[in-house]
Amino acid sequence: MIDRSGQSLKPIAEAFFRTQSKGRMNMLGQSSSAQGQDPSAAARWIIIACVVLLGVGVLMRSSGNAGKASVPALFEPRVTLAEAEVKSAETGRPVFALVTADWCPPCQSLKRNALADPEVVAWIRSNAHPVYIDVSTSSTPEADRIEAKFLPTLAMMRDGKVIARTTGALDSKSLLQFLAAGSAASQATPEGR
Repeated sequence: MIDRSGQSLKPIAEAFFRTQSKGRMNMLGQSSSAQGQDPSAAARWIIIACVVLLGVGVLMRSSGNAGKASVPALFEPRVTLAEAEVKSAETGRPVFALVTADWCPPCQSLKRNALADPEVVAWIRSNAHPVYIDVSTSSTPEADRIEAKFLPTLAMMRDGKVIARTTGALDSKSLLQFLAAGSAASQATPEGR
């Protein structure tokens, strides 16, 4: 570098940067002049940061809402809403429909928890015809009929009409209360069922 008078500014710049760096400290509390002497200190910090990030990732993955849950066993064999409605008309039991999506964390929590609870599974199998409606890629006519605006949506149906509807990842107790109330409402239909 040369100033307007033609003199070199290099010695001045070097002296300036030398005095500026003397008072600086790095993350380890070392002066900047010591930074060049211990390259392993930077490597230790990088390793510590990687271990912390890996630990956070493992914790997030192992939480109850991580990843896609499988279809709860109570929905096997899978039937359509129309098929469940035919069975409902034959048996007098209401249809229980779950509208869900793979990308929906509350849906995954509901499937892993309340819909895996043996008491909930037994109640649904004994008192309703379960239908699993997956809207992971797009809405379906079945979801539209139930008017599923939020996920997960749970609905009790009789004679093609929704008689009870709720949304969200309910716990087992709340889900059993919803099911009992929906079943009672289905028995109070005009047909006297």
